[in-house]
Amino acid sequence: APTCTGYRVIRFGSEATPPRTISPATSTCEISGQNGSPNLKKVWVADKNGGASNDVIVVRPMNGIRSSYLSSLLKNEDFIDHVMNGAKGLKMPRGDISLMKKYSFALPTHPEQQKIADGLSSLDALIAAQTEKLDALKIHKKGLMQQLFPNTEAVGA
Repeated sequence: APTCTGYRVIRFGSEATPPRTISPATSTCEISGQNGSPNLKKVWVADKNGGASNDVIVVRPMNGIRSSYLSSLLKNEDFIDHVMNGAKGLKMPRGDISLMKKYSFALPTHPEQQKIADGLSSLDALIAAQTEKLDALKIHKKGLMQQLFPNTEAVGA
């Protein structure tokens, strides 16, 4: 395993276990997607109790891993590439849980995990806001173009 000064390097499967129930009290994260397809990069941190379908891989952080940090880690290109290298299926590739458990990563201290997760969350929020603005501009442009260039049927040609 690689070494990082000031970090614990752990193997994914050694400190995160896949339960079938979700609960905010245990800070559960999910990798969602069709049968664990990691190419969707959808990760949700539970905010209520419930269950998970078989199409969702549930991961519970343990032993000093913050759920916000784990959530960011699961969206990381390195993790996605690692899982996709062993993916099964051509049309809808599915990640293999045993391969996910073999992923090793550096684990910083709790405060540093929180800083990393907060920084990435801030960037996600900024990207979402900019995407909303872009979508609104595209709708505005489409409306203008329809007014400026009406089709011939609309003008009665």
